[in-house]
Amino acid sequence: MTVDLDKELEAYQTAWDELLEEHKDWTLIPKDDRFFISERLRAAYCLAVAGENRNPVEVMKYYSVDRKVWDFFIDEVPEDVNKRVKRADKYQSIIEWASEKVFEQVTPYEVMEVGDISYPTALKFIGDNPQIFRKIKRGLYEIRDPKADREAEKVA
Repeated sequence: MTVDLDKELEAYQTAWDELLEEHKDWTLIPKDDRFFISERLRAAYCLAVAGENRNPVEVMKYYSVDRKVWDFFIDEVPEDVNKRVKRADKYQSIIEWASEKVFEQVTPYEVMEVGDISYPTALKFIGDNPQIFRKIKRGLYEIRDPKADREAEKVA
């Protein structure tokens, strides 16, 4: 997506002129109106810096651009963008995934991708859950089944 910065700068100046004409003094312009105009220009700069090969939704999220401004630059905003994923939900998805992969060997990178978490967080999750992950060697873990392990201990 390409952004015409000259056009956006012109729209920015026009909006300020209109607000100044309406309110007669810079100090009387409502804070929300000032923020909206400035945020729109900031969004344009963010998109221009990111380049046309980047996904505009990802750019807007990365730079924390206010969602009210997105409609100027993005035709259709996906609905799942507004939905925040909780850490507990991410961890639960890892646990469910692990229950399907019992006795398989995995790396922290696989856990990281499944839970959509960072590498250090994946290592911490693995370390905090020894009932699920058993260390084989550095960077390699075996997924365990806690119920099967308890049953084996009872038999032995």
